[in-house]
Amino acid sequence: MKNIKKDNSGFTLVELLIAIVIIAIVMIPMYSNFRESTYLNGRAKAAMDATNMASNIMEGLSAYAPDEIILGFYSVDDRHVSNNALPELNILPNEVQLSGGYGDLKNVSITTDADGNVTASQAEINLNTKTMTSGGSGYSYANALFAETLNGAAAPERSAEYLKVKKSANDKYYFYIEGAKQARGTYDVIIEMDASADSGYSGDLNGDGVIDTSASESERYNDYEAAEITSMNPLFDGVYTDSSNGRDEAAAHFVSKFNIQWAHIVAEDLYPYLIRTLTITIERDINNFAVIRATETYSINKAAGGVQMPVSGCWVDLNTCFDGPNSYVPSSGVTIFDGSVYKQEPRDIYIYYIPNYKSTTTSVLDNFEINNVDDIPVNVHMVRLKTNETTEALESTYRSSLKITDDATDGYQTQIYSNLRDNILKNNADNQTNRNDFTRCRVTINGVAVMSATTAYQEMVHENGGVKTEVKDRLYSVRIFVYKEGAAADGFKRDDLITTFDGSSSQ
Repeated sequence: MKNIKKDNSGFTLVELLIAIVIIAIVMIPMYSNFRESTYLNGRAKAAMDATNMASNIMEGLSAYAPDEIILGFYSVDDRHVSNNALPELNILPNEVQLSGGYGDLKNVSITTDADGNVTASQAEINLNTKTMTSGGSGYSYANALFAETLNGAAAPERSAEYLKVKKSANDKYYFYIEGAKQARGTYDVIIEMDASADSGYSGDLNGDGVIDTSASESERYNDYEAAEITSMNPLFDGVYTDSSNGRDEAAAHFVSKFNIQWAHIVAEDLYPYLIRTLTITIERDINNFAVIRATETYSINKAAGGVQMPVSGCWVDLNTCFDGPNSYVPSSGVTIFDGSVYKQEPRDIYIYYIPNYKSTTTSVLDNFEINNVDDIPVNVHMVRLKTNETTEALESTYRSSLKITDDATDGYQTQIYSNLRDNILKNNADNQTNRNDFTRCRVTINGVAVMSATTAYQEMVHENGGVKTEVKDRLYSVRIFVYKEGAAADGFKRDDLITTFDGSSSQ
């Protein structure tokens, strides 16, 4: 048997050193890459968290007009101020908490390259707005950059009602938030509001078919008139939609009331003689809930001395050949809002109606009555619809009447937005003349005929196409710069910037 010699001497020192050197050569680059990867992942995560917070701030700001945002950095509820410490900024969304101060900035310099990347930044905190110490008779706004008191003196309290926005020299407004916290991160923030930037809007505001370059329609025009449209909700709103069924039903009813057997009268023969009245009744029930009803009433135009119509080659006198009442209420009479169902007050009532073009024996084609007998605050939108019967000739001669009953004890509570005087085939600019023509819609308020724009008329009736509008101020072009915590004390240097977030100026 062959003997095998065992060697238990192990590695020599030289061999061990060589192995360590080889391992070091391999591991050092790997460790360097791992450390760089960890660092980059950390930065990416911090940037993502900062961007999420900036997005939430932007979403919160979009709920306010520019003036409200600006004054928000100055006005707080003094009842929540202890030892002159600032409470949380009330224009911030709930997700973002405040652990530091806030206020306006002066000597701001933020430059960007052609791609929009920030190349340098520097800002100085206005300490006066950060502390806003009380002087006994109120807060001092002497050094506030973008707000001043309405009376020019010290405001009695730090409330927006005593303040107004002071126009910036370059139309840019800068504010800071120190210690903005969301989830795992805490940051310092600069908010830039730029009123000189394009609003993101260009449009034909006056409806003349041309977008001009004047101040009224240029893209840098931040004030604009927009429809104030709320989502229809059965809890608050009522809707009545007219159709031709009521006219057909009424005509068929009146045909059955003729007492001449030889005349072969059909419903369409009576269209020219039908007069329609649409009544909107707004009142409270026995339990004090608001109830709103819409009722259509049709009648035959039987003028004094008789109205004759050609039938089967003969003339039929409506006064002598017609039996029964001269009015008829179709089945379209409906309750369009019942406050007892949802225990709510009404908000908006929408009335969509088809013009009574077929009536040709009277100059007034439609009669409308709004009876707000219990003085209930409500907006009534009356919108005439375009149909296949609508022509320029018919619209140019369309006439209607509007009777309003409003208690007016606490001022006029009925607000009517209509296109009664409009030619619905024309635009807003062309309809301005029609809306000043009181013969196109004869108005009676509480029994008094109105033939000019009286105070009562202007307070109640708004001839603007049937849609409530208001002038709003678009949110200025907004950018949010998120810096690491402590950047405010260091002057918001570029090296402390984590991310930027641009908001849509058209929000």
